[in-house]
Amino acid sequence: MGVNYVKNHIHFLKGEEGATTLEYGLMAAAITGVIITIIIAIVATFNTKFLT
Repeated sequence: MGVNYVKNHIHFLKGEEGATTLEYGLMAAAITGVIITIIIAIVATFNTKFLT
């Protein structure tokens, strides 16, 4: 068990799967932030136009 466990972790650390996952996560977070910012701006514009 110990040798396979270490080999699996070394393979994971050498591979780029973890970095790719992190990059996709950061891109998803950035896109989500942009979408939320756009929605807030649109709602603020509509509130200004229709409530005044």
